Amino acid sequence: MREVLVGFTGSRTDEFVGAFYKGFSGTTSHRPALLHAGRDLFMFNTSVRWTDYSATALDPVDSRTFCTFQAFTDIEPGGPGGPFEPSPARWGTSVAIIKVAP
Repeated sequence: MREVLVGFTGSRTDEFVGAFYKGFSGTTSHRPALLHAGRDLFMFNTSVRWTDYSATALDPVDSRTFCTFQAFTDIEPGGPGGPFEPSPARWGTSVAIIKVAP
């Protein structure tokens, strides 16, 4: 059986942009899980390259362990701001190691 893990950022009308992951095992799809809740508003524009800081990889030694790097909105300045951004970009990167149960 193969396991797949997808990392992503997401939000709802009552949540700031946070970091999530969702697992798939065989034909079973698991509910999305929160890695790090967003903490503030994020003013998106085309000068901010949000997805440059998102990745999920399988551990080369252990086929049941994944590492995911996902962005979330933060209170403190963190990311590179663009020329049209009124204030520094405020985001952080969540790093998580997720082990899939056998």
